[in-house]
Amino acid sequence: MAGFDETAMDRLAVLTAQAKAGAKLSAAEALELKELKLQKSAAALAQSRAQLAVARRKLEDREKYRLGGLAFTAKLNGWPEDALRGGFALLAAMSATEQAALAERGV
Repeated sequence: MAGFDETAMDRLAVLTAQAKAGAKLSAAEALELKELKLQKSAAALAQSRAQLAVARRKLEDREKYRLGGLAFTAKLNGWPEDALRGGFALLAAMSATEQAALAERGV
């Protein structure tokens, strides 16, 4: 896990084993144990956030490919970029009723 290396993991295992064995941990060791548990949780959270970011990016990429495929199918690949941006801006500004009417014509 990022930010939580093998040395920290080993130390956490040692302190946890001592605590479970019934050995009284010193105040410093108890504090270290709490800190290591917190670091482990923070590392797991960071890893989960990174996984979410990757999944979100994959969804966005899939949507971009889908939209690009639609534009390619409509033979818009020869159009200038400014014209495409203007057309997409017009489409984005349409009301739901206008979008539905346009969708009927596209079927």
